[in-house]
Amino acid sequence: MDEHNYNQELDAFLARTIFYPKFKVAYDTLTHIYKFGGRDAELVVLIGPVGAGKSHMIEQLMLDYPIRDTDEQTFRPILYARIPPENTYAGLLGNLLEAMGDPLPWRGLVVERRMRLKHLITQQQTRMITLDESQSVIPRSGADAKTANVKLLLELMNDLKIPILLAGKEDLLALMAADDAIRSRTRCKLSLSYFSCMTRAGTFDFADYIQGLIGFFPRKVKGFNFFSVLDDGKPVLKKDISTLIRLILATDGCPRSIRFLFKAVIERTTSDTVVELKHFADAFYTASNLEIPLSFNPLLDSESIAKVSEEAERRGLYDSDAF
Repeated sequence: MDEHNYNQELDAFLARTIFYPKFKVAYDTLTHIYKFGGRDAELVVLIGPVGAGKSHMIEQLMLDYPIRDTDEQTFRPILYARIPPENTYAGLLGNLLEAMGDPLPWRGLVVERRMRLKHLITQQQTRMITLDESQSVIPRSGADAKTANVKLLLELMNDLKIPILLAGKEDLLALMAADDAIRSRTRCKLSLSYFSCMTRAGTFDFADYIQGLIGFFPRKVKGFNFFSVLDDGKPVLKKDISTLIRLILATDGCPRSIRFLFKAVIERTTSDTVVELKHFADAFYTASNLEIPLSFNPLLDSESIAKVSEEAERRGLYDSDAF
């Protein structure tokens, strides 16, 4: 297979969204607010560690509510921008104007640019503003209700009456604690997290996520069926969860890391390969970004499941008492 076909396979696989329970709850809430919000000044907060799927969720929202161009104008249902690294008022304003398609986002007095932004949002019938990496809105010295960026957010909320989604790490909660105006306008706080095998329910969700990825995987896969089906059609976890424990330790349960691992397997195999655990073991060191590196490859059959389970338990990824 040539490089072009590999890239097509990878792009198609990575573009897929797995609506596992926690992701679906957050996504359904955001789509509901998108459809029915906009009557009051309101803020939605999406919290999660790096790689938990916050940016992916925003991307999915934008796919479901895409930009539409006509001969007369552009309709931009969702405005997406990042908080700039320098965390300045001018930087945030410029990023928002640029995202709205303003031809000169960095030109003009601040007041003029702010008026242009609000005009464009109204003109393009934007119904939700999403800001990624929003923990950066908080200065290093701590959250302050008087910071210019916070004032800009409040002005947009109050004047435009459209929901604003702030997505970021837990540091973002400091803004809620420090600013009464922001907190009182916060409609809900949503969260995403890493998977774990600490409970049967959590392990079920992790297994369901892996099965979902396999459903879109451009290879045949052997040995990754984690469920049995009862007479009433209800799926239940099989007793042997050793492969799940190996995978949770290999990835920290981080959705982005899991996708990196699957991506690495695609890169190292061909379309006629029947993928087994050994292929994931071969790809482990090309896709390992663990916060605390391992001294062994947990996906190798030669590493006992007892050793893998002990390390997973030590790291708070697995609880043997739950099984």
